[in-house]
Amino acid sequence: MLKIVTFAIFLLILFYYQTYSQCTPCSAAFSSSAFTAGTSNVGVLKEGSLRIIGMNHFIHGSRFYSGSEELKKYYDEELNIHFMGLNIGYGLTKKFTLETEIGAFPDKDLNFGFIREKISGFSSAALIGKYTIYSDRANAQEITLGLGGRLPLTSNTTLSGSPGLILQLFYFKNLTDDLNMILFHRSELFAEGRDSINLGNSFVTSLFLTKGIIDDLTGIIEARYDYLTKSNHDSTPIINTGRSILAIVPQLSYHFTDISISGFVELPIIKNYEGVQLSEKIGAGIALIYML
Repeated sequence: MLKIVTFAIFLLILFYYQTYSQCTPCSAAFSSSAFTAGTSNVGVLKEGSLRIIGMNHFIHGSRFYSGSEELKKYYDEELNIHFMGLNIGYGLTKKFTLETEIGAFPDKDLNFGFIREKISGFSSAALIGKYTIYSDRANAQEITLGLGGRLPLTSNTTLSGSPGLILQLFYFKNLTDDLNMILFHRSELFAEGRDSINLGNSFVTSLFLTKGIIDDLTGIIEARYDYLTKSNHDSTPIINTGRSILAIVPQLSYHFTDISISGFVELPIIKNYEGVQLSEKIGAGIALIYML
C-alpha cells in the first residue's frame, strides 16, 4: 500500500514542476515544481496502465526584489496567479511511458503598481517520453530519462511562453523500509518566440524525501533549486529577467483505492533576481491522481 501511495505522490511532484509560468520579459518569472516518479518503477508507469492527474496551484507575492534584497513597498505591487494543469500518462512498455501535459491560467493577475496585467487562458501543451535506463531491484534504485517538447497554446507570451525542448532525469533510492529518496532534474530550453524574443532557459533540481506517517498517509519534504537564465531580444539581454530560487516544499498525500489526493505548500527561502522583479512569497496547491 505504501508503495502505491509513494508512487502517486511523486507523480504529482513531477507534474507540479512542469507548471512554472514565464511572464513577459519585462516582468518576473515564477517558479513552481515538477513530477517525479515512484518507488519500484521510478519515472515510468506499469505496462498498460493509465494515470490522470488534475492539479490547482496558487502563487502569491507582494514585494519587489533587487538581487536578494526585498525592497520597500512603494506601490500597490502584488501578484496572484492561479494555474490549473492536467497530465495523462500511459505505460506503453514496462520501461517506456508516454505523457501529455496541458496547462491553463484561470486568473493571472500581475500588478506592478505603475502597470497591471490581468489575463487568463490556456498556457502550453507538452508531449514527453520517459525511458528507464537502469534498474537494480536488489539495491532498490533506478534511473529514468525523459525527452519531449512543449508548444504554446496562445500567441500571448505572458500566458504561453515559447516553444521548447524538455529534458528530465530521475534517480530513485530506497533508504529504509518506508523512507525513499528521489533526485529530480528538469531542463526546458526555449527557442526564439514571437517578436524575436528568446525567453530564459529553465533548470530545476530537487531532492525529495518521502516517508509513511500512518496507513495510507505519506509525507514528503522537497528542497528545490530553480534557476532561470536571462531573456534576450534580438540576442541582446533584457533587463530585469533571470533569477534563482531555493524553496522548501512540504507535502502530504492520502490514498483512496484508485485515487490519491495531495496538498503542498511552497516556501521560497533564498531568492536572487537579476535587476528588479516582482517576487513570489508563497505558493500552495492540491491535486487528484487517478490510476487505472
